[in-house]
Amino acid sequence: MRTIKYRGKQNDTWLYGYVFEKAGEYFIFDDKGQHEVNQESIGQFTGIKDTNEKLVYEGDIILIPPTNFNVEIIGVVVFYNASFVVRSLSSGSNFSIDYVFRERMPGKPNPQIIGNIFESKELIEKFISYDEVKDWRSSCISSLGQTT
Repeated sequence: MRTIKYRGKQNDTWLYGYVFEKAGEYFIFDDKGQHEVNQESIGQFTGIKDTNEKLVYEGDIILIPPTNFNVEIIGVVVFYNASFVVRSLSSGSNFSIDYVFRERMPGKPNPQIIGNIFESKELIEKFISYDEVKDWRSSCISSLGQTT
């Protein structure tokens, strides 16, 4: 069973735990209590680790090494149609996160986190506008209060 947890940013610090909304404010609850976080920074854990054993969260920027077609893909983890996908920054195409991380061909390098949309805006803007990425996430963020 997948662990359900979230991360959110309070000032310059990432906090990890459960998320809840109270009177329009968003909080991460952990073993030290509740902490107000920036709503736009909230991302859910996908249940997957990258090649470096880092936990993959919604909002992470992923480098998918060249595949059979010798195409390197850089994308953002988003929640789309009830599942996590990696959405290519260059094409907007969605790739199942399960396929990206678990169904790799033997001998091929594994995907890795190279940043996140909150701290690596310059990387995103090499491909598309930052506002477009924010739009990708808006439906998930607006429903946080109802799903946790």
